[in-house]
Amino acid sequence: MASVWSLAFTLVVVGLGFCHGKLCIPDCSEMREGDKVPDPTNCFRYYYCSDPEGTGELIHSSEPLDCPEGYYFNAELHILECEPIVPENMHCTALCNPCEVKCTAPGTLIPNVNDCGMYKICLDDGSSIDDYCPNNLPYFDYEAGLCSQDPGNCYSLCDACDLYCTHEGKVPDPHDCTMYYYCDPPLLSHFECPNDETFNPDTLVCEKNPTGNCTNLC
Repeated sequence: MASVWSLAFTLVVVGLGFCHGKLCIPDCSEMREGDKVPDPTNCFRYYYCSDPEGTGELIHSSEPLDCPEGYYFNAELHILECEPIVPENMHCTALCNPCEVKCTAPGTLIPNVNDCGMYKICLDDGSSIDDYCPNNLPYFDYEAGLCSQDPGNCYSLCDACDLYCTHEGKVPDPHDCTMYYYCDPPLLSHFECPNDETFNPDTLVCEKNPTGNCTNLC
């Protein structure tokens, strides 16, 4: 019975395109041509906004730009410029990880960060279940929150080979599964697991590995 309900619910939400969850993306809404917006993953980078078709719908530049060395991007709405780093100030706050797309309300659809043919349905308890787009609409459009024939709006912001230092704590080294980083934005310290252990990216601790082998994330 549950599987029948799940199928029916999936057909409804895919057809209607419910609003998506909280995404870690540069936000050009309510901005003007040429305005700058912060990179939500890195406090030293920013994006430009532009209206390519003159319709009033602005998009962010395809790649972020770096502030000069010794500067950070001040994300305050009345500033939005690179400014000198002041040691006693908190510069890197409210960052987010684009690989951690979160549910905001039951019934919303969010992208599967690893597969454009899949999406997640948010449930009442804050968890989510995976589902596939149908064959005739094979791509999940993360902006519209529905499956589509156009691969142009696949969620591509999560790069498994990139290192996202967005909150204090351990993060895996994507290139070496026997090592990890301790992140204190924007600072990173590199550590090696002791005693031939490997770093578990799910539990975020070094663990014994009976085979002695592990797979790098990248």
